[in-house]
Amino acid sequence: MKSAAVSTVFIIDDDHGVRQAIHDLVESVGLRAESFATGEEFLRTRQIGRLSCLVLDVRLPQVSGPDFQRQLAETAMLIPIQIASEIGASAATVKIHRGNAMHKMQAASVVDLVRVADKLELSPRK
Repeated sequence: MKSAAVSTVFIIDDDHGVRQAIHDLVESVGLRAESFATGEEFLRTRQIGRLSCLVLDVRLPQVSGPDFQRQLAETAMLIPIQIASEIGASAATVKIHRGNAMHKMQAASVVDLVRVADKLELSPRK
């Protein structure tokens, strides 16, 4: 009997702490996560054909997130990235919403935000 395919969330971010925090958050909701420090590292693993999406840092050191996204499109690697373009929002708008969420959750960084989310997940429900 075949098992159901498990979705994978690929994370590309040069900041180890952010990468690990997102990785842990994704796995905490039952999804598989794989993390990479660069787009080139991701490409070397040849992850084509799997049910997946990509969380991509906009500011990568060698090839920026948007440039990497263009490279993927040019090579016909179809993988969902960065919902902002799908809904017509700019990167600045996404940053504003992320900042508002972090402010409301009293988180100083994405790592702190994941820690807050973990605490909420572990808290008993009333």
